[in-house]
Amino acid sequence: MRTQIEFIVIGTYAAALFVLSLFSLNRYVMISLFRRYRGHPRVRPPEPSPMPRVTVQLPVFNELFVAERLIKSACALDYPRHLLQVQVLDDSTDETLILTRRLVRQYRAKGFQIEHLHREDRTGYKAGALEYGLERATGELVAVFDADFVIPKDFLRNTVPYFNQPDVGIVQARWDYLNEEYSLLTRVTALGLSGQFVIEQPARDRGGLFLTFNGTAGLLRASAIRDAGGWQHDTLTEDLDLSYRAQLAGWRIQYLPALPCPSELPPDMHALKTQQYRWTKGSQETARKLFMPLWRAGIPLWQKLQGTAHLLGNSVYPFLLVVGILNPIVMYIAHTDRVRISWAISAYFLLSLGGTFSYYAAAIKEIHVDWRRRMACFPLFLAASIGLSVYNAQAAIEGFLGKRTPFLRTPKYNLSTGQSQAVRRRRYHSAFTNSTTFELVLGVYTSIAFLYALYVGEWGALPFLLLFATGYLLVGGYSIAHLMNTGRVKLAATPQVVVDETAVPLPAAAANGSTGRSDLTRIARPVSTLLPLVLMAFLLHCDRGDATLPAAYTGQAMGPAVLPSGTVGLDSLPLVVKDAQLSPVPQGPGVAAGMFWFSHSGTTFDWRMSASGLTSGRAYRVQLSVDDQPFDVASARADATGALIASGRLFAFMDQVCMGASQRPSLPLSGRHVIGVVVKSDGAPRSGGQSSGGGGLTGNSGSAASCSGNGDGDFGAALSELHDIQFSGT
Repeated sequence: MRTQIEFIVIGTYAAALFVLSLFSLNRYVMISLFRRYRGHPRVRPPEPSPMPRVTVQLPVFNELFVAERLIKSACALDYPRHLLQVQVLDDSTDETLILTRRLVRQYRAKGFQIEHLHREDRTGYKAGALEYGLERATGELVAVFDADFVIPKDFLRNTVPYFNQPDVGIVQARWDYLNEEYSLLTRVTALGLSGQFVIEQPARDRGGLFLTFNGTAGLLRASAIRDAGGWQHDTLTEDLDLSYRAQLAGWRIQYLPALPCPSELPPDMHALKTQQYRWTKGSQETARKLFMPLWRAGIPLWQKLQGTAHLLGNSVYPFLLVVGILNPIVMYIAHTDRVRISWAISAYFLLSLGGTFSYYAAAIKEIHVDWRRRMACFPLFLAASIGLSVYNAQAAIEGFLGKRTPFLRTPKYNLSTGQSQAVRRRRYHSAFTNSTTFELVLGVYTSIAFLYALYVGEWGALPFLLLFATGYLLVGGYSIAHLMNTGRVKLAATPQVVVDETAVPLPAAAANGSTGRSDLTRIARPVSTLLPLVLMAFLLHCDRGDATLPAAYTGQAMGPAVLPSGTVGLDSLPLVVKDAQLSPVPQGPGVAAGMFWFSHSGTTFDWRMSASGLTSGRAYRVQLSVDDQPFDVASARADATGALIASGRLFAFMDQVCMGASQRPSLPLSGRHVIGVVVKSDGAPRSGGQSSGGGGLTGNSGSAASCSGNGDGDFGAALSELHDIQFSGT
């Protein structure tokens, strides 16, 4: 070594790499604990008698696209209605407030104990809203669900029994995802979250270690919240803060990995960055707040060590950033001084990385039969983690130093597989992050180092440099691509949301994607010098916006000439897998999926539907309903691949096929109506029919539709959904 500076650089690099390896090696501990208890699942206790009162809290802030779905699922819970209180904690400042008030009035008229609580002063943000609701809660148990979740119908039946044990203060369910297959980004994000919810949470629970209430999809004992000091808003992660305070006060958290609760993943990079920033900074704030109380507590040393590792888990990001910055410098020093350390560094990194790989592989294998295909995204997950280290390092340092910042919500859009919703994403979107410039600079810097290492033959450094360069360019490129994608699609008219029986136009700024000085204008000039990076991000990007139809629509064979291929301006509605009682069923491998496209104008309503994952050769009934009354029904058989394609047209609400003549007078296509779509088994007696799913199912459009039942009397529902539509016809 020639200079003291070189010693400092390599020493700093080695120290940062050592810290990273410690956290990675601790993954082996979690895997060991998980495997020790995997074959011994916790036995579900019997239901208590009498059943306790439960309050369901739904914190909402400007959640126009998901609020109705959340409230409906809360009111569909399988629990005695006289023991169930629902609180809609809506601090919204937009049309969401009108929508939630209308829904609460409707459900109160049906006999539900549901309240709408609105605060003009948002002190404490989510924590403040939860505390405000707790003061008015009547339940001894309190369930909390964020707006992007769909509450399973049996959630309370599966969680309440665990409170028979008097020291259980919190029961946490596993997160599942509605839009995991939406894009490459959501698949990588789901992979990253699977480790925590499939491996770490069960391992910590069964291993007697401190774990986390994740802020949603959980049931809490009201007395445990109060005993722990209540909801506090001096950190951005009020859930982690309460979890540790409750456990330090002697309460236990039980985790239920077999109870998945579907939710929505952030579909764009800026939303993901906002979420990661809040989680990273909040965990550092909580570590700063509770580190000394944890070590002063009368608990075993092992619990203190693992609790510290848990609280400081996001401290890895500054060290990861240091490694990324010093990688090229260390490689250059090693080459010029002829010190062969590149292979040693790579070998040590791969050894410690084995813990991380095993951790996520075990998680994916536990919940997915196609785990090998999903683990193919692991290199991209690692790269994305490296790219996110720039913004997350800032969050970690600010959190540990105590710098206060406001609570930034993660936008939710009610997206599903294959559904493109650029308009919704422009309505609510996270701000452009200034870290993007640094990410791209680091990407170029590391790419140059990679080319240099290739030129001089530093082969051991190549995998390291390639991974880091990919990570920085991936995150930086995605950030620009998603910003441009959000800003480039223009609405043909001001969108409307139906509330209180009237159509309320959205603000012009939201409709036009304008908020004063445009983010796109502000960065347009720098972008012009980064076109190759933007192109790379677009090639990886799986969601292109609303300018054209989704590939799932344009790539399929046509039925009748209704909604021809290439039609623009369509609305789309994902069909949700449901049981015989039309309650949502968690998604999983081999489960049916579908999409419904429609367009209404004047006196016609054109529709097209596709479904997959059905039973090959089985007849299915496609039923449209208007205000809960069936109007358009036909039958077709799924093809050899289990796919079903159907389309049709309504001229008035009187069309019926396979059901005989309508006994009701026709209704004009005007005013506000709830259109329902149901795909269910056709158990009617056989009467000929189609051999494949490609035929047309039409009302009065002129084409006959065969009625080909299965003859087994089974009409169980497979897919369905409802949608409010404001018709303009007369």
